[in-house]
Amino acid sequence: MISDFSQWITYLITLIFTFFGVYAGVFLAFISPEELKAGKRYFKGMMHTVTAVAFTVLTYFYTNSMMIAVLLGLVILVTLYFLPHEGIIDQIVYYMLGVMFFFSAKYPELFMSTSALIFLYGLPLGSNYVEENPKQSKTTQMSNVFLKYGAFVVIGLLTNLVYLYMVRII
Repeated sequence: MISDFSQWITYLITLIFTFFGVYAGVFLAFISPEELKAGKRYFKGMMHTVTAVAFTVLTYFYTNSMMIAVLLGLVILVTLYFLPHEGIIDQIVYYMLGVMFFFSAKYPELFMSTSALIFLYGLPLGSNYVEENPKQSKTTQMSNVFLKYGAFVVIGLLTNLVYLYMVRII
């Protein structure tokens, strides 16, 4: 039982730390606001690449087929490249990364790499939010980032709690 509890605490702490990637991006935007306009297209490219790599790695761990994993990663990369980015797409992808966070917890190596990739995804996500909302005060931006992207933590927790519940009743 202690082992299960300690694993759950590790999962929770890692989930919260991973979510702080968005706030790290916000802080980077506060520190260097003059770089936001120039870096916007690079931020999108980084977000697309991190998403594709994360899904590729997760697919490889679960299917054990490099061909399927790479093809899925390329499909995701191309799809994200051609989708419009008004903010809702990035938000949906971030929520999907919350589900992926749960599925990566089965393998320790995958869990660590996925957590790092989601943290990296949060950096440009937070910076883009600040760049898109320049008229808001810094405290308003900080609270709105939590309201907009905080569901990532909720999704990560709920998927784990549902899994724990299902394991207990089966």
